[in-house]
Amino acid sequence: MLGLGQTAIAITRVIRKRDLGSLWELDPVAAPPKRVQRHLLGTVEQAVPSTFRGSMRDNERYSILRLQLKFAMRKHEVERVRVISRELKAIEDGHRKERNELGVGDDCFALAKVVEWEWYRARLVNVRSREPNLKIEYLATLNGDASRLALPEPRINFLPVEHVRISEPLPCDEPIEPPTATCVTVIGVVQ
Repeated sequence: MLGLGQTAIAITRVIRKRDLGSLWELDPVAAPPKRVQRHLLGTVEQAVPSTFRGSMRDNERYSILRLQLKFAMRKHEVERVRVISRELKAIEDGHRKERNELGVGDDCFALAKVVEWEWYRARLVNVRSREPNLKIEYLATLNGDASRLALPEPRINFLPVEHVRISEPLPCDEPIEPPTATCVTVIGVVQ
């Protein structure tokens, strides 16, 4: 009985202090899972990184939009199907960008040699199995000059995967050396 009384006193002290962690340490088998413990203690925000939370929300939104698209297609609501499809594509593009993936139709940066190697704003037009794999259309210089004289000729050209990137390259004063390693994953290219 004396031990039971001391246990009750210890439990009430823990509850008053709201230190449930030490209570769970007394009996780890009966304690809730760690994720639930963090939630009850109010430390969920610290436990889950913000980028992961954002992607969880995107995944939830993506699932809801897929269901809405399914029902809109059943009801033959053409305009609603278009709107939902655009939203789904935007979410997919965001996920691909996070994973550093490039798909046909995506904007990117590509190398070309006019006098020296330079980076240009470009778009991935097509992918083929034969090397060089990527069919690129040059759109503008890094500064945004889209005139025909500023762009390499031919404007649509095939490039190896190593000469393409998603993130804008840093400006440098030295001559550019073409990279030998890939920095993107291209959907449809076996690497």
